[in-house]
Amino acid sequence: MGMITSLLCSITLMAAADTTTCPQTTMSTEAADTTIVTDTISRAPSSDHCSVELVVDYPVAGKQPLIDNIRTYIADEMESFYMTHIYGDGIATPAHYEGPLSDGNAVVNFHAEKILADMKENYQTFVDSTGMKDLYMMNQSAIRKTSENDSIVTYEASSYQYEGGAHGQYWLEGACFNKNNGERIEINIDPFDVTDMQPLLREGLEKYLNDNGHGLTIDGLMNGGIFLTDGIIPLPSAAPYLTADGVKFVYGEYEIGPYALGTPNFTIPLEKLRPYLLKE
Repeated sequence: MGMITSLLCSITLMAAADTTTCPQTTMSTEAADTTIVTDTISRAPSSDHCSVELVVDYPVAGKQPLIDNIRTYIADEMESFYMTHIYGDGIATPAHYEGPLSDGNAVVNFHAEKILADMKENYQTFVDSTGMKDLYMMNQSAIRKTSENDSIVTYEASSYQYEGGAHGQYWLEGACFNKNNGERIEINIDPFDVTDMQPLLREGLEKYLNDNGHGLTIDGLMNGGIFLTDGIIPLPSAAPYLTADGVKFVYGEYEIGPYALGTPNFTIPLEKLRPYLLKE
């Protein structure tokens, strides 16, 4: 737990300052030694029955090997944006970019066009199997720099995909990097501590429910006979990740509540989670 412990001190000291950085909309012209300079690259190719919106905060300058590691993360993450072929073999077939990762425009262009081509193939399979042509498929995906201070930088990847039916599917996940050595920081929580963590998880989930006005309560979820039936809020299936404000927990759709609940997420201060972190 050495890396997390040392970062805990830096993050705590910076809590009084406004260090969270919103997603970039233009490329910065100046950067301090610890700043990640990004170019927001957007692409939106479409056809008569399919559309793609892909937005990426691509690092163009900063400390090495941090920049290389973030670029690799982005390239890998974009492969997760390809849709599952629900009208075909039921699997996704992502394309792999082979060019230099230093060219962010080439990386984003490649995947935007490949995702569209893949979606058009999926659409045609749907038409061939059903005879219906009025379906419109869409893929809205993004990888954004959402949090940063002098010690860490956090990226979040999200995707909304619609292939037909009552509604689409949305997911969100994140990754944090140590700005000093460029390594990705993993938050590992002891699953056997989930019972002891209930006050923290309950507080976070209650805040999400209140802030988003869902009209749902934790007790209602627990007593509904479908979700949280054992009276325990579980750890999310996606790994929690570090931000400048603490550790962010994100639950998937249907993971702890109905579709209307969305993707519940909340942040717990790192200091409060420290007793439950597994030692490295």
